[in-house]
Amino acid sequence: MSDATQLIEIDTPTRRYPVHIEAGAMRTLAKCLDAAGLRRRVHLIADPRVWAIHGDEVTHALRNQNVRFTLSTIAGGEESKSLPGLSSLLHDLAGAEHQRNDPIVALGGGVTSDLAGFVAAIWLRGVPWVCCPTSLEAAIDAGIGGKTGINLPEGKNLVGAFHHPIAVLIDLSLMATLPQRDHVAALAESVKHAIVSKSEFLAWQHDRADAILNRDPDVLRNLIATNVRIKADIVSADERERATDDVGRAALNLGHTVGHALEAIPDLHLRHGEAVALGLRAALSIAESELQFPQRERAAVTALLDRFGLPTVAPMPFDPAEILNRMRMDKKVREDRVRFVLPRRMGQLEWWIADNTAPVMRALAEISPTAR
Repeated sequence: MSDATQLIEIDTPTRRYPVHIEAGAMRTLAKCLDAAGLRRRVHLIADPRVWAIHGDEVTHALRNQNVRFTLSTIAGGEESKSLPGLSSLLHDLAGAEHQRNDPIVALGGGVTSDLAGFVAAIWLRGVPWVCCPTSLEAAIDAGIGGKTGINLPEGKNLVGAFHHPIAVLIDLSLMATLPQRDHVAALAESVKHAIVSKSEFLAWQHDRADAILNRDPDVLRNLIATNVRIKADIVSADERERATDDVGRAALNLGHTVGHALEAIPDLHLRHGEAVALGLRAALSIAESELQFPQRERAAVTALLDRFGLPTVAPMPFDPAEILNRMRMDKKVREDRVRFVLPRRMGQLEWWIADNTAPVMRALAEISPTAR
């Protein structure tokens, strides 16, 4: 698995599309547009930090492909995934006279792909879009699977839609300038995928931790490709998260119930992946006490989280009652009951209903700096 180019097909009941993983993947944009029968006229929605660094390179690549574009930039933080941020982009599209056969292209991290994908889902009742992740987190998770959305003050991703892109172009050359903190934070999603899959992916990451942290190109390409394949298999089997007794696609929310609640507390200043890492630690604590998740498997996961340098505790104390209240706004809540996706074994996940909050409180205490 050392080829310079990886091509993976996402195949769902409603959409099949390619994922290109290579340095210079942006150079395949015109080919993807032509294959989908679309005009070579796009509206680019970009993270301004990415555009400041790579804008000239991307402009050159698009011009060489005879792709015309208009541009909107949005701040990369979660605050952009908001009703004002959405409104601003819709007005930009109106001003650009963006038509139904013109795709939207998302250039940035997870925030950009979530927001741009949602704009594409609702503009003119739905237009095509292409996801071009420039962060590791977006490449291995947020940019794959068609989930789009924005936040409300009450919670993350409460407004959204399933809207698959026509292609995902993971241009490794655009990730070279990603800050190391963001690179490391993204690895929480990769650890999560190792837990939900039945592969040897956890051990693979253990063995290559130094190379992953040092961004070895071949190892990074294979890391991304493996994550994409794991997520693609899950999404293909449960495209719109409609599984009931079986967790289905909701397996990908492992660690996110607590993680999203922590991420929503502004004073903690957590990256998404850092919050997910803490959420994974909490989830495995609950899984060990309530589902008899093997201690040795929990130890192997936490050892990898530690090896990657992901946080063991929150950066400052938090109110557990606030976390519980925020979890009640989680999308997995049913009939006012908070539900967790938890592993009984590696690759074997199930629902656990938090009618008894004592295990949750113990888990929150473990990731609180006051407990150390």
